[in-house]
Amino acid sequence: MSVKIVMKKCTETFWIFKKLFSNESSSHVKFLSFIGRYSLEIYVIHCVFTSSNRVVLSKLHISNFWLNIVCNILISITDPICISFILKKLNFHQKLFKPITLIYKRRNAKNG
Repeated sequence: MSVKIVMKKCTETFWIFKKLFSNESSSHVKFLSFIGRYSLEIYVIHCVFTSSNRVVLSKLHISNFWLNIVCNILISITDPICISFILKKLNFHQKLFKPITLIYKRRNAKNG
């Protein structure tokens, strides 16, 4: 491919994303912001669900590539967010994912 074609495709892609995500009140931006708030939890926990989903699908003799990809994406995003909600209800979320805030609170309590 020539450089001109690549540059044209990059420019088109940039303008499409700019058009989709420039309005901060749009549902696209709200959805991505919601997922972004849980990016640490998704990053830390997704491997467990992705690998277990592959095992379950293989045991069920489901070898469709696209079904595997879609299931893994959905499970590896939604399940860590659900676990995060549960951990917040149990007051364990901050201890597990944001321990530095607890350290700062203890330091300030000692000094204050």
